[in-house]
Amino acid sequence: MVSNDPLVLLDRKGCGLGFDSIGLISPNGPLQVVTIIAAPSTFSFSLPYNVSFNIAPNGIFYMNSLPEGSYTFYSKDICNVERTETRLIIGYHTTTEDIQVVSNCGSFDLVLNYNDNSAYLSQFWLQKYDTTSGQWVHPTTGVVYVANSMPSSSNSINLINNTTNLNIAATGQFRILKTYEYFSNGSPTLLKCIENIRSFEYNGGLQITAAYALPCVNQGTQIVVVATGIPPLTYRITLKDGLSFLVNNGTSNIFSGLQPGIYNFQVQDTCGNIVNRLFDITTLPEPSITPSNLCQGQSGQLSVQGFAFLNYQWWKGTNTTIILS
Repeated sequence: MVSNDPLVLLDRKGCGLGFDSIGLISPNGPLQVVTIIAAPSTFSFSLPYNVSFNIAPNGIFYMNSLPEGSYTFYSKDICNVERTETRLIIGYHTTTEDIQVVSNCGSFDLVLNYNDNSAYLSQFWLQKYDTTSGQWVHPTTGVVYVANSMPSSSNSINLINNTTNLNIAATGQFRILKTYEYFSNGSPTLLKCIENIRSFEYNGGLQITAAYALPCVNQGTQIVVVATGIPPLTYRITLKDGLSFLVNNGTSNIFSGLQPGIYNFQVQDTCGNIVNRLFDITTLPEPSITPSNLCQGQSGQLSVQGFAFLNYQWWKGTNTTIILS
């Protein structure tokens, strides 16, 4: 019996944000003609566009790189049934992009929660950049990844999504690749999409990232050292102007009573790692106010670096009697 039912739409999210790949199947068997007669403005071909060349030998229509939007397809199948159908095509979009690097002693954990609107599973791969060879390699074995090929467990660490990947014992520059499959043009063979979703650097977790000068009314200028690492962190000064000058500040990152000069600040983490950084305290910046969207008649925002030991108050002009925040 000849059917006039609509074409069956197969959907695999395309390779790239906002793109889709589709298949069209007639309930009567092989398709003979498919033409796109309406498409979104981002579609790159003149309309009507005869896409019958994308009908595979099995009679199913396959096409990729379709920008999302509303499409109208004209089709004719082997039973000469003609259809004009409008379909809303939804492209590839991410829904969760939560990636966190958690420092351990001698390794790091990678929290990976990266999801999208596809009904099909993706795979995730961690690689490290080899600065000597200029190639991406397996983070712990050093096996080289061939550019633009599909990653494998021999040249990459296969990450598990929606969980914490534990104890990755490596340092350096890393990237996370996401791979998934989408339809070919005119073939049932699936293509592989390789997407670099995150690059990051991990050097053991302990870093002195910045220092600020805080002018205080009664205590002169205080120096705040900002560091990241596995707590508790211990803060010290070891040199002043190139000469020995020892200050053990314990777990406090606030130094008081320092005279002008160039100091070597030292931070040690619970793993025993130590980093040093020189600062000329006479040139250190104060915490700065950052404006956002300060347009007439619109809601704006002012922000400043957050420190746990400081409370901020905001007022307008010189009117300190009305605290705005």
